[in-house]
Amino acid sequence: TIRLETEKDYREVENLTREAFWNVYKPGADEHYFVHMMRSHPDFIPELAFVLEKDGEIKEVFSYELNEHFDAGWTMHIPNLHQ
Repeated sequence: TIRLETEKDYREVENLTREAFWNVYKPGADEHYFVHMMRSHPDFIPELAFVLEKDGEIKEVFSYELNEHFDAGWTMHIPNLHQ
């Protein structure tokens, strides 16, 4: 089941993120802290924060935040997927 992330999912999502990145790019992991901090950032889009749940357990996380792209004097706000 794919559904919107709720506040009660936060700890499980952060734990899943930490385990997914633990010792991958360096000893330990920081990505779970990024997920935690991202939720309070003004560019975070909570309406696009989803979890994939199977048998009552969160298996995957999808969330978006806005990024600015500058090109030839134009600014575009582009949703950026975090998976």
